[in-house]
Amino acid sequence: MKLREHQSESKVILITGASSGIGWATAERFQKGGHRVFGTSRTPGAPGPKGVSMVPLDVDRDESVRACVESILSATGHLDVLINNAGRLIFGPSEEVPLAEAQRLFETNLWGTVRMVNAVLPAMRARRKGQLIFIGSMAAWVALPFNGFYAASKAALSRYAESLRHETLHLGLHVSLVEPGEIATPFWKNALHSPSQLSEYAPIREGLHRTLQGMFGSAPPPGALAAIIEKIAGSADPDPVYRFGGLARRLPWMRVLFPARFFERGLRKNFGLDPRSLAKPKLRLGV
Repeated sequence: MKLREHQSESKVILITGASSGIGWATAERFQKGGHRVFGTSRTPGAPGPKGVSMVPLDVDRDESVRACVESILSATGHLDVLINNAGRLIFGPSEEVPLAEAQRLFETNLWGTVRMVNAVLPAMRARRKGQLIFIGSMAAWVALPFNGFYAASKAALSRYAESLRHETLHLGLHVSLVEPGEIATPFWKNALHSPSQLSEYAPIREGLHRTLQGMFGSAPPPGALAAIIEKIAGSADPDPVYRFGGLARRLPWMRVLFPARFFERGLRKNFGLDPRSLAKPKLRLGV
């Protein structure tokens, strides 16, 4: 992970999903750094970090996105950085997840991000200056069971960010993707769980839950990732992709270097999915 020369001037920064977790920690860090920070929440009146201007926003709705961005541009005249952090998570076997909920997840994680980008691009293009930071996930590389729709949405997001980066670089804009692994936030705990629980999936469900509880119990706090995001926003020449956490850095390389059959065997064993290891799952994978 390289972070080249940094610029220290105060910036106008918009962070979606800033009422908790990574968004809250990031907004708080930027505010303490002397920047003018706007955070958003789907809940009108939701509190945010001290000194951060909170704006109601539902990224699933065109009119809400438009009103949010217009209000900020009216107040400031410009926007330097958009951090796309708002997202949803559905946890459950693909067979159990209602299609409407899976579509709603994509509406937020992918199309909500697209709405935000399209709303801010005209002002950034006019200035020939701006930065777009996407909060992706290790899941874009490795999809665990019960996480398929979330992983698919983050994989789609990463390819969208990649294409957008090529399209806008000549306009003076920078697009970066942050792919964290395990982070100690309420995101997983508050995930929407599939309403039905078929008995056939019970052994995998129980083994995976135990392993994930161990992972997130010892995961770094969101403030650690916020520090990286702050440095990315201050870089004059940010990298295309930043990965945070041991798993996020190692798994993509392991997936490329190892034959698919061996990679998946190791993944199943270490995440408690192999029948022989369901009783006592152990997380290794070089972490």
